[in-house]
Amino acid sequence: MAAASMIFSSLGFIAIRYLKDVPTSFVTSAFGVMGAIMTIVLAFAFDVFELPRNLQHWEMAIAIGLLNFLGQTLFTIALSVSLVMVYGWHLPGFTML
Repeated sequence: MAAASMIFSSLGFIAIRYLKDVPTSFVTSAFGVMGAIMTIVLAFAFDVFELPRNLQHWEMAIAIGLLNFLGQTLFTIALSVSLVMVYGWHLPGFTML
């Protein structure tokens, strides 16, 4: 499972780099919709789907969703703006490219 997650994350980073001319809102929305669909399908496939039980669970679910959306948006902007970036650090030799 970890190897599959690593591969799909890498493919996501590559896709974001190739979509640098596409508006950030579209990329973020597309990744969000695809992630939601995959999550729902896997939750039903493994029979672990549950709705939040009380107000605190709903608040945490909404907070996680908003923070995830914000993080994906900022990450998409960062990858579309920078030339070479690895985990937030600019590599010294590649700034001239």
